[in-house]
Amino acid sequence: MTEEEPRTPKRTITIEIYDGIDFNVKEDDRYSDRLCWDEMLGTLAELTHPRIEKPRYQMLTEQGWRLQRERWKSSAASSHNPIAQESKP
Repeated sequence: MTEEEPRTPKRTITIEIYDGIDFNVKEDDRYSDRLCWDEMLGTLAELTHPRIEKPRYQMLTEQGWRLQRERWKSSAASSHNPIAQESKP
């Protein structure tokens, strides 16, 4: 019997669990932020299935998530602020 050569992983994907209902999926410096359980499983399937090319839930770097949150805040402030809308001519 010959000894097998050690295997080297091609990718490393990490699951972070927060409070049992909040998950992050990380790969390198990108991650998906605040997924529920089925979204986390879907992200793992999408990242590891050979025929699925693009994950449904974004995986961004820390800087990418900061920019995304700023866009969400800006969008929410302009579209959901009734006082700001009333003051428009």
